[in-house]
Amino acid sequence: MLPRRVEPFERAPRILIVTEGSKSEVDYFRRLRARLRLPRYSVLIRASKRSDPSHVVSVAMEEIKNTNTDFQTVFCVFDRDTHSRYAEAVRSIEALSSRNDISCKNVVAATSVPCFEYWYFLHISDSRKAYGKDGSPCRVLEAELKKHYPFENYEKSSSESFFDLIWENRSLAIERSKRIFEEPFYDFAYDEDPSTRVHLVVEGMERLAKSLVR
Repeated sequence: MLPRRVEPFERAPRILIVTEGSKSEVDYFRRLRARLRLPRYSVLIRASKRSDPSHVVSVAMEEIKNTNTDFQTVFCVFDRDTHSRYAEAVRSIEALSSRNDISCKNVVAATSVPCFEYWYFLHISDSRKAYGKDGSPCRVLEAELKKHYPFENYEKSSSESFFDLIWENRSLAIERSKRIFEEPFYDFAYDEDPSTRVHLVVEGMERLAKSLVR
């Protein structure tokens, strides 16, 4: 018999995820939510209408202020890639904890350098090849990703073709992602290139799933 969820709607902890991308990231988190058997009301997923890290933060703030919800955690998911306002967005999130007009003090910058696809890459490789800042680092990473199974036909619009195939490797991806920030010899001369904090979102959703099961 499957475990029963007993948390009533109004008391269940909730997570808000605001993404820069409206396709790849949204699709991935929706599939992860379904796979973890999390109800939709417990993990709200919103996409920014503009590919701009600062706009992701603005959307998150609007959701916090305008929805009658006490979010346990708010994750702002965005890339550095070639965005000129990346650092500004990170600083804005760091300053939110001291603002009295923001009810949720646990707002997390789930950043990726150069982009979200590095999270996928960590499921199959622990490569730390730097992608730099010239041109489009994300396109370079995507081209590298497509050289490996099961991403040969990778498209940003959907993770349907590979989600189930990388599902079992997510713990390995989390471990690799954490190690990047924990190892003292890691060279941050390239401003965390490459790295991702998407593991924080995945771990947050996994903890929530465990808390809702009795």
